[in-house]
Amino acid sequence: MPAPSGRKQIEQALDMLYRRKWTVILIFLLVAGSTAAYTFSLEPTYETPSFVMLDLTGGRRTTTSSTTTSTGVPTDEELFARNDRTLTGELQVLQLSGQLQQRVFDRMQKMQSDEGGATNLDSTGQAAIPVFNGYVKFEADARSGLNIIKMIGVSSVPRDAAILANLYAEEYVQLTKEASRTHISASRKLLEEQEQKRFGELQSREEAMQIYLSREGAIGLDQGNTYLIQQMAQLDAQRDDTRIDLQMRQASLNALESEINEINPQLARRIASNVDQRIIQLQEQVAEKDISKNQILLQNPNLAPNDSRLEAINRQLQQLHDEIQRLSTQYVEEVSAAGGLTGSVDGLSYVANLRQQVIQERITISGLQAKLQVIEGRLRSYQGDLQSIPQQSLEMARLERARLHAEQLYQFVVQRLQEVQVNEESEPGYAQVLRTAVVPLLPVGPDTQRNLILGLFFGLMLGLGVAVARDLLDNRIYKPDQLQSHGYGVIGTIPDMRPLIRTEFKGQEYLEQDGQRLSTGLVTLLSPISPIAEAYRHVRTSIQFSLPDTLVETLLITSASVEEGKSTTAANLAVIMAESGRRTLLIDADLRRPRDHELFGVDLAPGLVQFLLEEPTFDAALVKTSIENLYVMPAGRVVSRSSELFATKRMRDFLEELRAEFDFIIIDTPPVRVATDAALLATQCDATILVTRAGKTKEGELEFGMEALTGVGARVIGTLLNGFNVSMAYGYKYRYQHYDRYAQYSKYGYYGDTDSKKGRKKKLA
Repeated sequence: MPAPSGRKQIEQALDMLYRRKWTVILIFLLVAGSTAAYTFSLEPTYETPSFVMLDLTGGRRTTTSSTTTSTGVPTDEELFARNDRTLTGELQVLQLSGQLQQRVFDRMQKMQSDEGGATNLDSTGQAAIPVFNGYVKFEADARSGLNIIKMIGVSSVPRDAAILANLYAEEYVQLTKEASRTHISASRKLLEEQEQKRFGELQSREEAMQIYLSREGAIGLDQGNTYLIQQMAQLDAQRDDTRIDLQMRQASLNALESEINEINPQLARRIASNVDQRIIQLQEQVAEKDISKNQILLQNPNLAPNDSRLEAINRQLQQLHDEIQRLSTQYVEEVSAAGGLTGSVDGLSYVANLRQQVIQERITISGLQAKLQVIEGRLRSYQGDLQSIPQQSLEMARLERARLHAEQLYQFVVQRLQEVQVNEESEPGYAQVLRTAVVPLLPVGPDTQRNLILGLFFGLMLGLGVAVARDLLDNRIYKPDQLQSHGYGVIGTIPDMRPLIRTEFKGQEYLEQDGQRLSTGLVTLLSPISPIAEAYRHVRTSIQFSLPDTLVETLLITSASVEEGKSTTAANLAVIMAESGRRTLLIDADLRRPRDHELFGVDLAPGLVQFLLEEPTFDAALVKTSIENLYVMPAGRVVSRSSELFATKRMRDFLEELRAEFDFIIIDTPPVRVATDAALLATQCDATILVTRAGKTKEGELEFGMEALTGVGARVIGTLLNGFNVSMAYGYKYRYQHYDRYAQYSKYGYYGDTDSKKGRKKKLA
């Protein structure tokens, strides 16, 4: 079958929409109404931002015992003392920080107390959440390109939105200042204790040196021994510095690994797998070169920077550093490939930053360990040289070494203490408020217009979707095209007569006409110029030319199932045939549920059953009606085993007798699915019509009925679509609307009379 044209597809879509219009309208109104009701029930939402700028260029500070938990996990105070995170990491800290929320909570409690309100208590007697309606969300301000965070207050009360945004901004800035000062103060106190301790050690070493000189009468060390002691003292100081640095790096690494373990316990193990041995070897060589350089400078204090010896060492150091950097980059890439170091969503970039720092800390720690090994090796070598000098010089060298060591440590602690004191006095934190939030004037939500548009759109789409789904699952016949698409011929299409009955007969089921009770379903009789009557005339013409080589004299009317209008169809066709001047007999062969006698207002008996049993003998006068040329043979009585009656020779002989007396015989039989009567009688008739009802007959029922008839050899000349709603099928209305134009001639009389009703009466007479 060729694909339907574009116009045909449009017609099919319009047909479907018309059939399912109430489904679409109902779902559309339901969804749109629900959306509107929900939208208008929402409270308005107000938003207003405060802006905070961050300085995230600082380095990681040393984790101290006062700011780290026993498990090594940094506290909120330690987190807000650091400014080594990315902007995404800072946003995560803000969202998860309980300390910041508590500070804002306390401020809100204080504001309520200042305004004279009582503090709210919950059922346990604890302070409840203050009566501030709303919350705060944190976003990065991507427009500026700087490290700026928007703290957006969200509330149904405009004033509360501004208060929440400003409180969070103020407390966040204050928290960074306090956390930084607290962190530095802890470091200062520790360094002050170390300064007093180192100063005491230096004094004790100097006193020991003076006592020894006084007791032994020693005057000092020679130049060679002095140089040896200075070298050893310098190495001692470097060893102590390296150990301190190593401890600090190790503490920092532990904090980083604890932080990563909180996020993913398997991550730290993956990063801690293997440190490239080549990097460690190169760092040992760097430590050797640094010590050699320091020795040259110590022996030659006035040596020029461009000295060939220094230039050679510096060139070698640069080569070693370049190689270490290359290997470090390679190591980072290998770890990245194993676990991934980047992310595009919140939190992943923060984790990537932590991973990067862990790797760098491990590389640095391995370098410090290598340096410490080199220093200790040099010290052991110098210690052997020291053993070769005289005993008095040896003891004095030991004392001088201890004094120099204590002096260098003291100077180092004093220098660090001065730096920390300066930082403590000038520490501003790393956040500052750029702009405070103002009370918003207009709400940002709900977006009534958008919600209503979406409700209308999705309501329409859902309605159309359900309509299409129902139509695809619906296998009922609605229009002639469906019959033709299944390979069934269409003998005619009868429009739905219910609208006509409502308008012309006020919806009555029966109508009294000249003392005769007629069914209003006899449209061809009661409304002969209606479009429905004309449709039956077209069916009459189609019947006459349906079999070119055969004159159709007996016609069987049946249907696939019940209540499809076969009896009404048979009765109207009988009237139309009688109008053409042919002696027409309508036989009601539906012995289970007879209907034709009610349509024409005649008695049920005598009828077919009595005539077959020859009680009485058939006489045309017994079945004549008031309509010219029309005879109606009722069923006679209800019979449960009608198929046995129709299969007899008497039935065949009786039908032959009727053929001789009448020009045209129409037999109304039970539905095919109900009984086999139709199949038995169809073999004795010239033609058969299978009646279907639009919107009721299903494809499977029609297929069953057609197979039952054709299976016994019945000549089915086509199907007749009954009850067709013309307005429900686009493209069909114009085929039937021209019938209505003839109605304007009714004033001239259907039969030449000046009144159509009079003409109808004349016809009935």
